[in-house]
Amino acid sequence: GNNSDGQLGTGNTIGSNVPVLVYGMNANVELVSKEGQDSSCAMKQSVLYCWGRNNNGQLGDASTTTRTAPVAVNSALSFVDIDAEYEHACALTGAGQAYCWGSDSDGQLGNGPTTGNQTSPVAVDQSMSGGITFAKIRVGMTTTCALTLGGQAPLVAGAQAVGEFLVFAAARAEHLLALDLERQRVHAAPRTRCRRPEALARARARQCCAARCLAASA
Repeated sequence: GNNSDGQLGTGNTIGSNVPVLVYGMNANVELVSKEGQDSSCAMKQSVLYCWGRNNNGQLGDASTTTRTAPVAVNSALSFVDIDAEYEHACALTGAGQAYCWGSDSDGQLGNGPTTGNQTSPVAVDQSMSGGITFAKIRVGMTTTCALTLGGQAPLVAGAQAVGEFLVFAAARAEHLLALDLERQRVHAAPRTRCRRPEALARARARQCCAARCLAASA
């Protein structure tokens, strides 16, 4: 594929029409995120690495420098789940605490009202949702969703949510989650959208999003 920003992770910007090995990722890779806009992340031996475009700090290495090979995310934490999309990324610790980094244009980092882009992981303010812990986390273009322990309803942060983790509050969210309860996995479902007509009140919009998301999980 295209490699103009080093998103193939080969140490150069030469594109390829066949699969190529990501530099240093030939063994002991535990998790790989889906590709972001022009970046990706993977975990190797409990260390999280990202590579590619980094204009908004989406690689999490405390810089905005584009990387053509994997660089370690600036965190001493051990993560068990990771996802990246467009210009931000999020990860979960084994204790169910969420951390995000990169663009915060619509509050998608979930650490309160939009605080600006973050080049290193920042903790999602889970106190806003009663201090619950998460089992899975997935990100969309300007939203983030997380599945709570026990397969409960997902919580959403991002566009129209003002950075707070609110149940189905992202009335104009561009991505909702389809829940695969049988496999206890979460998949990004870009087609399950819910856009609020201007005439609808916020409460009606939340009901609409909830109905769409639950329908996707059936």
